[in-house]
Amino acid sequence: MATRSKPKFADHTPNHKVEVQPSPPPQKNEGGSEDDSTEFISKMALYDLERADSVIKSIQYKPEWTAADTASFDCMHYDGNAALDHCARMLGLDQEPPHQRILDIGSGFSGTGRYFASKYKAIVTGIELQKRFHELAKEITSRSNDERVRANVRSVNADFLKLDAKDLVEPGEIRHVEFDHVVSLLCIMHFSKRRSREVVQAGA
Repeated sequence: MATRSKPKFADHTPNHKVEVQPSPPPQKNEGGSEDDSTEFISKMALYDLERADSVIKSIQYKPEWTAADTASFDCMHYDGNAALDHCARMLGLDQEPPHQRILDIGSGFSGTGRYFASKYKAIVTGIELQKRFHELAKEITSRSNDERVRANVRSVNADFLKLDAKDLVEPGEIRHVEFDHVVSLLCIMHFSKRRSREVVQAGA
């Protein structure tokens, strides 16, 4: 989900930056205990990885992998690359200078990040809750035959609702993490309205 105007999810204005803020403390439920739903979800196998594992096994012999090699499973949203080009137009990636920084929430196998890096020369950080998805994302990206993908796409295994900005700082960097755009395809639909307001900062 991505757009360019308030109060939607991403607002693109000149020199506008989206800064990741620490998540607020867990809320108490009616019984008085902390809401542990995200911990429960993080342990669930939300998707069957049999097809992904089968494809990965079949291409292990190749020193480098193309986008086509993993295309049968690494796009987890509707309408494939057409949806990503639509997001790119809404965010102005086709008109912006290269190296726009994008935060992808619920990044899965990092297919969105690789596409944006390859076609639009973006720098993409993906947040993925499930560890196995994150591991496969890292493997696919590291084996990519596209140098821009290998250099500019990374996956972080974390719960975005509990994420602190310092968790996104690259080793050796001394600064807050800022992004030009935020993209979330399908994943944002799983946040409650209250949670959505907490993670989407004013003006973002």
